[in-house]
Amino acid sequence: MRKGLGHHLLQAIASAKAGAIAAEIKKSTVNEYTQVIKAYEYLQENTKYDHQELLNVTKGKAARPNAHNAYGALVEGLAVCSGLSEAFALLAQKLGFECMIVSGRSLHRTIGISEHAWNIIKVKNRHYHMDVTWDTNQYAEIKTHSYDYFALDDEEISRDHDWDISTTPACSFNDLSYYFKSSLYANTKDHLTDILRAGSKNRHKPVRVKLSFNISLPQEAGGYIAEILLNEAVKTGASAQVTYSWNEHTRCFFAKFK
Repeated sequence: MRKGLGHHLLQAIASAKAGAIAAEIKKSTVNEYTQVIKAYEYLQENTKYDHQELLNVTKGKAARPNAHNAYGALVEGLAVCSGLSEAFALLAQKLGFECMIVSGRSLHRTIGISEHAWNIIKVKNRHYHMDVTWDTNQYAEIKTHSYDYFALDDEEISRDHDWDISTTPACSFNDLSYYFKSSLYANTKDHLTDILRAGSKNRHKPVRVKLSFNISLPQEAGGYIAEILLNEAVKTGASAQVTYSWNEHTRCFFAKFK
């Protein structure tokens, strides 16, 4: 936090920054889905998760107040979930969308169960959960955009998020999910293989797929899916290796060819 800058001034600076970002996004597209996803990607690219502040908070010694607000996320580029969710809400509102912050708890793959904040956005009279924090953490690991928690419904996000559902509007749709919009949602094992086969043909692009919960998987699901991908890749006549990640809660698989 800059010395001498009061809370209201910090809010004004963050608001101006969000307005400028939103203006650039609006210049590039009038499509509402694309506008929302660009705001989501912007935070992944420009904000790092403040792991030290998380540690401070768990010890009851919060040291960086700006990590918990939009100024920290948008101006300083360093924030925890409260700051990232406040920043996403501000960006969404500058783009013309209704967007709220949800407070609850979440189970993350690396952090464990913790107090958490995320968003619900309204697009064309439908509400969707957005957890830019966990996808920002994933971005730091895979070095490319992550969409595991983009536009989820109540059922999907409740697999690793918990909140007082009576306080939020019903999120009953996932049609804006990146995976649905990109035809990367697998309903059957054959469909999964088809998506992986198509992905194996371009080794310069990441391979992504989201699996229906109707598809039964072995315990080592990530390795199982990676093996299918490799089997499809070697059919082209060349050997292949991949690095991959698997989110058992969202059922999202990501891989890159080495």
